[in-house]
Amino acid sequence: MRSSAFAGAPPLPAPRALRRPAPEEIAFTGSGTEVDNHALIRSAHACNIGGVFSAIPSLALSGWLYLVGLLPGAWLGTKVVARLR
Repeated sequence: MRSSAFAGAPPLPAPRALRRPAPEEIAFTGSGTEVDNHALIRSAHACNIGGVFSAIPSLALSGWLYLVGLLPGAWLGTKVVARLR
């Protein structure tokens, strides 16, 4: 028996055969991914700018802690991207 039977969880379904997705599914997935990435990039840019340049002038501790984490993260991210290219 599986351990899920003891925990009261329903058993896992049997694996299904893989099928090729329809062209509409591929198009919907691609366009949804583009929209999500655009929203993520836009919000991340605003979050970085607002998190540092709004909090530090007001002498908020969160701004300084954000900057302490942002600088090594940006340095490490730059090194990783440079190595991937």
